[in-house]
Amino acid sequence: MKFGQIKVIMEKEFKETLRDKRTLFVSIILPIILYPILIIGLSQISIFQVQKIQKKVFSIFISGSEYAPELAEAVLADSQFVIREGISQPLDALKKGDLHLFLEIPPGLEDSLKHEHPAGINIYYDGASEESDAGSERLGNIINAYRDEIVRNWVTEKGLNPEFIKPILKNYRNIATAKEMGAFLFGGILAFFVIIMIITGAYYCSVDMLAGEKERGTLETLMVSPAGRTEIIIGKYLTVFTMAIVTALLNLASMGLTLTHGMFLMEKMADIKFSLNFTSLASIFFILVPLAALFSALFLALSAFAKSYKEAQSYLTPLVIISELPAIVVLLPGVQLTNLMAFVPIMNVALLFKEMLMGKYILSHVVIVLCSMALYAILALAWAIRLLQREEILIGDKIQSPFKYIFRKRTLKKQLQYPGLGDSFLLFLFTLVLLWYIGQPLQLSNVFTGLLITELGLVLLPSLILVKRFGIPLGSIKLNPPSMLKLIFSIPMGVSIFYLGTQAQVYSSLVFPPPMEYIQGFNQIIARLGNLGFIPGLFVIALLPGLCEEFLFRGYIQNGIARKWGSIGGVIVTAFLFAFFHLDPFRFASVLIPGLALGFILMRSDSLPIAMATHVIVNSVAFCLSYFPIMANFELIFEDQLLQVFCTLLALAIFILFYILLNSKKKDKSDEGI
Repeated sequence: MKFGQIKVIMEKEFKETLRDKRTLFVSIILPIILYPILIIGLSQISIFQVQKIQKKVFSIFISGSEYAPELAEAVLADSQFVIREGISQPLDALKKGDLHLFLEIPPGLEDSLKHEHPAGINIYYDGASEESDAGSERLGNIINAYRDEIVRNWVTEKGLNPEFIKPILKNYRNIATAKEMGAFLFGGILAFFVIIMIITGAYYCSVDMLAGEKERGTLETLMVSPAGRTEIIIGKYLTVFTMAIVTALLNLASMGLTLTHGMFLMEKMADIKFSLNFTSLASIFFILVPLAALFSALFLALSAFAKSYKEAQSYLTPLVIISELPAIVVLLPGVQLTNLMAFVPIMNVALLFKEMLMGKYILSHVVIVLCSMALYAILALAWAIRLLQREEILIGDKIQSPFKYIFRKRTLKKQLQYPGLGDSFLLFLFTLVLLWYIGQPLQLSNVFTGLLITELGLVLLPSLILVKRFGIPLGSIKLNPPSMLKLIFSIPMGVSIFYLGTQAQVYSSLVFPPPMEYIQGFNQIIARLGNLGFIPGLFVIALLPGLCEEFLFRGYIQNGIARKWGSIGGVIVTAFLFAFFHLDPFRFASVLIPGLALGFILMRSDSLPIAMATHVIVNSVAFCLSYFPIMANFELIFEDQLLQVFCTLLALAIFILFYILLNSKKKDKSDEGI
């Protein structure tokens, strides 16, 4: 490796990068001007709006003021209220916006108060109107003061101490310092934006680095220069990496300084401060380096497949969107970094970033995050160098897309008469829309009818229509019947797949623990399913999904995707679509594992009925465990971790054994013509 040539390549790339106005604006100019405008501008607007609301006069109509004259006088004494009279239809006036508030005092209020009984007062307001909503809060404070005065009079009349009504006083003592509160409130936001800007900096620079040169026709000239292929790749990579780091540091400095010196309003309203010292900046920079290295390698490698700037954007934009999703976790409440989550790329950097801003330096977290991200970056760089050394990728026109290249060796054995990739994705999106807007509301109103219509009408029917529309022979969907022996194999495979899926759910819950509200709602759904009865429940939960969903995903979508991206690509992509189709992020892993297993079963056996039968077994086991309390008690057996590991390995071994037996040398007669 010749470092002098790498230096020359880097100088050349930096000059071209700095000449690009788009990259220059996104990487340098935008971080400097964006955050001051956003934070200081929004602070000033907030101050203006607060002052505006404080000066606002609210119109109110009081019905039954004679029943509580002291309350009416208190409202009249407030300068922000003007009492309107002579309104016959106050609710209509409130809806039209002619009135901000309507206070209704019932006739029996005085009698209730005389007998020391509570009484209700109705406050009508328009929650969709900010003015009406703000007025309701101010009116509520007046009513609270009126209520407290009545209670004090009652206590005084009985000769009791007024403090009698407050036997316990709550004293909140926040032990967090002002700096810690600032880091807690703004650390997640800062971490999120910095990671996004690292991705953005690497994105724009890498797109122009290879795809832009291809479009301009200058890459061939560079390839015939004295510099070697490796030196050219490393020089371009270091340029992208440097721009990503510079973009991140500029964003970090700009946003940090803005939060440090521009939070005058927050410092006045609460004891909150935010500042970045040299130690924090150095620590954060240290953990951002492997993240920038990872994205620089990935973006540079993928952009090499494109022949133009626009085509490179179409390849990299989905990766950018997917990469931003783990960073959002840092904005969610209650999510903290654990040793297990420290292995999850992007998410681990974001959470460690937030920890460091709060002054928490947990050694195990730092070591795991740095080592794991460094490993990911090294693997990505090695893959990129190996990939970019191929001439057909850099300057050739045979590779149509990175996906086709990656899965080029995993093609289907036979070219089936089948729609293409786009048709499969369109069918998935169409079915997903039907499920969201029609299926879920139907299931909420009636579980049995909703599931029946969903599976038969929304899942199975669209795919059957397309099969008829394209004239696809049933043999292309692999509906050929298997032997009875292979069909029996679905029983042990289904049980093992179910257990592996539940274990995946257990480990995913450690990374993404579901909230208590979700657990309660899920238990209510299980209870509703149990009320269906055993046979009806088994029919709509196990049998119908096993047949209808397999026909859609493994029968139609997987084969359509496999024709474009190969059989392995079809299995993997279809499994992710299958997991996403269930619209439950907390059960994503438990659905993904069966999706992968069923896809490989179809690929191995070349028979969709086997995949259908296995799916039915998986759902049947799940339903029986929830339906029969005695079977549910068997879960207590697996509380021991060592036993869990043993059972997991056993389930995996059972699946592998019967998976191998699916493709025995002696084929079924029904398989010979396929």
